[in-house]
Amino acid sequence: MLKIATMNIRYPAPSDGIHYFPFRLPHIIEKIKAEQPDIIGFQEMLPFMRDALSVALPEYAFTGAGRNG
Repeated sequence: MLKIATMNIRYPAPSDGIHYFPFRLPHIIEKIKAEQPDIIGFQEMLPFMRDALSVALPEYAFTGAGRNG
């Protein structure tokens, strides 16, 4: 069985305070590791966010294009 997940990781706005991406990153990683999806569709991801997740989740390959891609 193939497990697919989608995740809107939200545009990183410093005005988000404790919900700013760098503070949410450990929770995002924890959720992905707990769920162990085979494929994940991310929304609102910027290159630096992809890079951070790629380092934390080396078992996944990342591919895709931005909205202007």
